Amino acid sequence: MVRHFCSFASCRSEHKRRRKPAQKSAARHALFRALGWEQLEHRVLLTAATITWTGGSAASDNWSDPANWDLGRAPIDGDSLIFPAGANQLASNDDMPGLNVNSITFGGPFTTFTSGYNLRGDKLTIGAGGIIDTVFFAPPPQQQTIEPSEPVVVIGLDLALSAPQSWSVTELPLMINGSVDNGGFDLTASGNGTLDFDGPISGSGGFAVAGNGTGSAPTVELANTNTYTGPTSVQTGTLIVDGSTAAASAVTVAPDGTLGGAGTIGGKITIVGPGGLAAQEGGTLDPGAAPDPSKDTGILSNTGGVTFQPSLIVEPQAASDAVRLSQFAVQLGGTAADPTNDQLDSAGTVAFVDATFLNLTTLPGAGPYNAGQQFVIVQSGAPITTTFAGLPEGSTVSDGAQNFTISYANDRVTLTAQPISVATATYLDGQPGDATAATFIHNLYRELLGREPDAAGQAFWINVFFQADTGGTNAAAAQQKVVAGFLDSTEYREHVIAHIYTDFLRRAADSNDLAFWNSQMAAGVDEKTVLADIIGSYEYYAYAQGAGAHPDNTASEAEAWVGALYRDLLGRTADQGGLEFWTQQASAHDTPSGRAAIAFEFLGAAEVDHKLLNGNYPGAAGSVGAAGTPAEGAYALADITGNGWDNLYFQGSLSTAAVDSLFADLQAGASFDQTIAAMLDMPQYLNGAVVPT
Repeated sequence: MVRHFCSFASCRSEHKRRRKPAQKSAARHALFRALGWEQLEHRVLLTAATITWTGGSAASDNWSDPANWDLGRAPIDGDSLIFPAGANQLASNDDMPGLNVNSITFGGPFTTFTSGYNLRGDKLTIGAGGIIDTVFFAPPPQQQTIEPSEPVVVIGLDLALSAPQSWSVTELPLMINGSVDNGGFDLTASGNGTLDFDGPISGSGGFAVAGNGTGSAPTVELANTNTYTGPTSVQTGTLIVDGSTAAASAVTVAPDGTLGGAGTIGGKITIVGPGGLAAQEGGTLDPGAAPDPSKDTGILSNTGGVTFQPSLIVEPQAASDAVRLSQFAVQLGGTAADPTNDQLDSAGTVAFVDATFLNLTTLPGAGPYNAGQQFVIVQSGAPITTTFAGLPEGSTVSDGAQNFTISYANDRVTLTAQPISVATATYLDGQPGDATAATFIHNLYRELLGREPDAAGQAFWINVFFQADTGGTNAAAAQQKVVAGFLDSTEYREHVIAHIYTDFLRRAADSNDLAFWNSQMAAGVDEKTVLADIIGSYEYYAYAQGAGAHPDNTASEAEAWVGALYRDLLGRTADQGGLEFWTQQASAHDTPSGRAAIAFEFLGAAEVDHKLLNGNYPGAAGSVGAAGTPAEGAYALADITGNGWDNLYFQGSLSTAAVDSLFADLQAGASFDQTIAAMLDMPQYLNGAVVPT
């Protein structure tokens, strides 16, 4: 045998030439596959991250398309998804069944409401990070007056929870159109915006509405048939149930929380009273449909019963603390011909305790109601044995414009409308002047301030009169000085303001109203301007819709407002020509300032000026007008002028020449203040002598 010897290097080379690497490699891979092994050098390890939607794909809006994401890959389990404003595509399709992400965040400013994020596709599971919506509206300057018309963010896919979590909305609405399976975990709606659940919520977890910071108060609507069985709580903000909740889900409304809606709440409702701090309000139950129960009427049904818990405030710190009790808020709507109202309809027991405040209001433009009309505000499944705070059986409660009698008979709480009392002027007629300072000043107290003089005030102004009279030789100067002092007093200005509010807005002026208009008049704003501004206000405009010339509301809003002008300033129904002209003006200037300008012009009309001088128009000297004028005091202008200044100050005895002169001054642009001062400065007002004709 011949042996061949070779060096290590040459033998190794020869060995390599004899190997069949491809065959061995194939065999090795087959073995690995048979054993279920994987070659590490071919494996790419991905970890959860924050991934942002760009919508950059030209091919699709699918989540599985890597070109739609900033990381150049599709989402994986555990990712936190961000959907910013400004993405190339706002429509977004989850085509990845079984995906489980940590959170979803929507953010950034949107400049238009014509489009917004709309997520659709396969069911998605959300982790502990929840859903965060920080979208806000930042329109271009030329669009600053545009109002929102639709939600910016719509989630149309079904969702599931894999952990307890919060869904927060900062500003603009978030709409959940798909179903939500809470998986036994608690879900909290927070923030300061609106969150609408148009799809149902199911599972054994609970649901809460709660703010997530100071002043945070979300509004949440449940619009579908919800079957979740965990407890429901309203800690801060408003929960509106226009759909239904399950009987197994008890509802608790904490202090500062509000429960409303026109749907059905299956579980027991507990309204918690305020805590130990008087500044903290109790919970509120406010039937009425979305988007705002306080601005709509409706019936909130319940099967489990309702309990208002007692207040924990030991002793109220002020009278205003009454409104901080637990509240049952009721709005009345419609007209006498077609009235509506909020109602709680419970198949269980309803218990108010004696610390529940009934907050009764009327919607703008609603009412007034006919005497005897009844409104059932509570229907209970058992006899009602408790009453609202301060409202025993048969007592009177007011909505600010009309009084109602309350009854708790049997299983319901009923309000019965009382007759509306026509406001009467508290201006008091004086007596003919007798050339004495005492009678002159007494008349000013009665006719300008609506009260009898106090002894100190009477003595003060008599002293002012005699000092200015300079030894009985200058009564005219003394008269003018005293009149100017009365007209420039805070009491006079507030008296005028109070009666404008009573007669035109049908409510009392509050301290803020008095302070504001008093400061305006003190700065030189005339009574005519104040009256025009109040007539042009949103409040009077809203009042006119229900109580104007067209109480059936078949007229346009502008026409109803014009009808109210004719009624309150002239005491008559508008003629067709006048109605059409002023309605056209009101429609073209549909703002408070625009309506105030129209009211100011209307107040300068000849018919108005005649009525300012004498409410018995057309009987006043120098006047002409239509027959059929209402009786004295039947309209607001007559009330605030004492049926005309002539009747108030001179008992209707002013001469024809004087009336014509004052009328001419008013038509030439004299202010109300100047005209009143001119009348009170007349010699007849002091001495009772007839002014020459």
